Amino acid sequence: MLKPVLMLSAFFCVMNVMTVLAQDIREYRARKISGEIIIDGYLRESEWTAADTTEHFAVLGQNNIPVKTHTWSKMVWDEEYLYIAFFCQDKNVYASYIDRDTPLYEEDVVEVFIDPDGDRENYIEVEVNPLNAIFDLWMTKPWAEGGKGNLNWDMVNMSTVSRVRGTLCNSSDKDTSWVCEMRLPFAEMAFCANSMNFPPKDGDTWRINLYRMDSKKRKDPNKEHSGWNQTYAKGHVPERFGRIIFSSSNSTNTGNDHSISPDRIKLDQNYPNPFNQSTVIRYYLHEPGIAQLSIFNLQGDEIEILRHEYSAPGEYELNWKAENLSTGLYFYRLKAGTCSEIKKCLLIK
Repeated sequence: MLKPVLMLSAFFCVMNVMTVLAQDIREYRARKISGEIIIDGYLRESEWTAADTTEHFAVLGQNNIPVKTHTWSKMVWDEEYLYIAFFCQDKNVYASYIDRDTPLYEEDVVEVFIDPDGDRENYIEVEVNPLNAIFDLWMTKPWAEGGKGNLNWDMVNMSTVSRVRGTLCNSSDKDTSWVCEMRLPFAEMAFCANSMNFPPKDGDTWRINLYRMDSKKRKDPNKEHSGWNQTYAKGHVPERFGRIIFSSSNSTNTGNDHSISPDRIKLDQNYPNPFNQSTVIRYYLHEPGIAQLSIFNLQGDEIEILRHEYSAPGEYELNWKAENLSTGLYFYRLKAGTCSEIKKCLLIK
């Protein structure tokens, strides 16, 4: 009688594992947009501002270990494209591959896995690194189940731009982050699921997961692999992909709004001050969101916008060159969300 008991125990063990795997699948409601998005890595459009931010990515297989470098994402869509933006904190951005379909996953990279119908077969993988190199293929099924990856397949009409705040492959200085913006055509995903809508319709649900690898050098053994949805292993676990719900509504309600709130920014005094020709301005963001740094004259006229873009939390620094301005008192303002800070500086020539 012992053998049936052991078999029954093993059965319930497997069922418990399957139950755990089915739990905690994250969902994201992607808003349909009517305006144009320019793929430039700046994310200035109001469509990006209005979109919700995903939850923080988690270290794969390590729920209780905090990530070393935080990552968030946003997704929107229109009749032709799915748009995805990644925001990656990084004090040392590293990438050297520039050719298509080279092993970008050995260095810093972001990844998108798309299995529209969730059948675990014929799903797409797209990777983009800080140098905007692309790695794309479609998988017949997961590698662990004997799947094959077709590297001869290319998503021909996709557009991507990566923008780094810092210097690549230079550990002697301090970077802040990098952003990747993607535009993926629905028409080139239709082969993944014959019975679904391409483009999607309001209320359609796809299985998608987002990943990021953070490396300090090529083939870094200590690289951090994180994902929007926890797969408890490597990336190729389609049953653990998140759910994206396509919505034609003008607003989203996922509860993950990360627009910058009051008292969550800090603007330092420029240095040197007074200054001649150029000065350094440093500021801090404690939450992700659109941040704008502008210069004003004594009359209150905005004479220059130094930065206006979606920014991840972190410390930022830029060098303002006032070469075409005359001696005098000027103001610089950091505006983010509903709060702003202003400081004055003196230019002496």
